[in-house]
This record gives sequence, C-alpha cells and structure tokens, in this order.
Amino acid sequence: MADDAWEAVTTALTDPERLLAHFTLAADLTTLRGECRFARSERALVARYDGLPFAALAFWGEDPGELAGLATRLVDPGEVFYLLLNEQQMRPAERAFAVEQVRPEWQMLFMGDPAELDPGDATELGPEHLEGMRDLAAEAGLMALEVDPFRHGPAFGVWAEGTARESPLLVAMGATHLAVPGGAEIGNVATRTTHRRRGLARQVVAALVRAHAAQGRRVFLMVFQTNRAAVLLYESLGFVRLRPMFLMRCRLRAKGRFLETWERLRT
Repeated sequence: MADDAWEAVTTALTDPERLLAHFTLAADLTTLRGECRFARSERALVARYDGLPFAALAFWGEDPGELAGLATRLVDPGEVFYLLLNEQQMRPAERAFAVEQVRPEWQMLFMGDPAELDPGDATELGPEHLEGMRDLAAEAGLMALEVDPFRHGPAFGVWAEGTARESPLLVAMGATHLAVPGGAEIGNVATRTTHRRRGLARQVVAALVRAHAAQGRRVFLMVFQTNRAAVLLYESLGFVRLRPMFLMRCRLRAKGRFLETWERLRT
C-alpha cells in the first residue's frame, strides 16, 4: 500500500466506532505493530500478528483477489489462520479464503457507571502469579493467553485459601486481552469448575472495568453468541451488544482464479 493509502487507513481508524469495528487491525497498526508483518497493495492491507500460538490475520480492503494474493505473503500453504471480522468483511473473506469454521460472537461495550461495580475479593495479579494463571487457563480451555498477559494492561484474580499443606489457589481471573488507542479489550475470563456460580467472574470483570475506566479507556470484550450465560452476566454489569463479529478459521485457497488474477495484476 502506498504511504498515502496507509495513512488513509490509519486515519479512518481514528474514528472511535470504526476503530472498534476493526479493532484487531487497529491494534496491529499501533500497539502491536512491532510484532506484526504486513503485506500491502494500493487498495488493500493484510496484517499478521505473531504474538499468539496461532496465526492471527486482519485486513483492510474489499477485493477478494487482492486479499488472497496478499495473504500468500504471510501464510504458508496449508497453514491454519484465524480472522475476527465484522459483518461487512464477511463476504470478501469468504470469497478470498477457504473458510473451515465460523463462530459468531458479540462485541460488547461497557456503557454503565464503573463506580457502581463491586470488585469484591478480586486483587491485581502480577508476573509472580503467571504459573497459576496458566494452570487456570489450561483447565478452562483458553486459547489466547499470551506469554506475557500483563503487557497490555492489568489482570485481576480471586484466590481460595489453601490447606496447611497447600498454597492459595487462583480460582478466577480476567486480563487485558488487547490495547487499542483509547480503549481496552478485556478477556481470558475464567473460573475453576469447582468455584463457579459464586459471582467470582463478576468481581474480576468489575475490577478490570474500574481499572481501565480510571484511565479514561473505553472497555469492550468479545463473547461467543452461544454463551448466553456470559452475555447475560456482562449485560447485568453494564455492557451492551455493540455488533456481531465472526471468528473464522481459514486456510489459503488452492491456487485458482483469484490468485491467477492477482499474479496477472502484479506482472
């Protein structure tokens, strides 16, 4: 992408609503830029973030041929990659890539009063608690806990007292999943199966919202639409459903008309 076109994309993403609709790309271009690779043309941009245990792509553009061609510079043949897209991006993505799975999510934005939230027993976590966080993440099946889950912002947890032979056990946690200009995505919210239905996730989310709101950040999160209990929990805390988004598991298409067209354009 020419420098002026790159600037056009970054300028568009300064609008708060457009930023949230394209928040993964916004993060790739700003807070995560040093850990991303980019492929660009005059009208499109594809980014790959390398900080997760799987390939995570984001894009700007509408032409499936361009998107498919650019993605070949960032993804190996047969490699699985994930996209988190808004509704308008679905059509070009479905034409550009071989889509293996689509999971609908809600993007939810906090619109309540942080002062009304009760963090209860939630306390801030630090690097010394990383082993306990990883253990809880493994039990909960979280796939996106980063190597350093504190670098984007605070994390909070709730502890259960151990026995005389055991140390305290981390039974609930939540972290700052991603930072974008003016906002923060919270995530990796998990509670041990032995301690569910005690309001612990509510305390963790309350602590996260209060911490970010105190810094003037908009707080949002992603939740699978099928997880109705979580949606209701977040709504009771002051979050609203902002827009549907879609987590797509993809691979590159076998070489076909899109890539052939792209190669003709490049020659």
